[in-house]
Amino acid sequence: MAGQDAGDVDRVITSIRELNEQVVEIGRSAGLEFLEAYERTLKSFADTQESLAGGSQSDWLTHMMTAQATFTRDVVAAMAEAARGTLKR
Repeated sequence: MAGQDAGDVDRVITSIRELNEQVVEIGRSAGLEFLEAYERTLKSFADTQESLAGGSQSDWLTHMMTAQATFTRDVVAAMAEAARGTLKR
């Protein structure tokens, strides 16, 4: 009887472990999808900043908006790379 209870416990532990692994994998996948959507959104924002900069009549405003767009892209790239590294572990 005790051996049977131990087998039941082992099966339950195995089931819980498998379910936990599925939950972690689904969470990781969802996190990567969110990250990609967030990255696309911010890159689109930077593209809009740059296109608005091209239409400006003021040199200083054009330079400032272009620098802001470049900064946004650089920060997004660094953040996305770090987040991907964390999510893929």
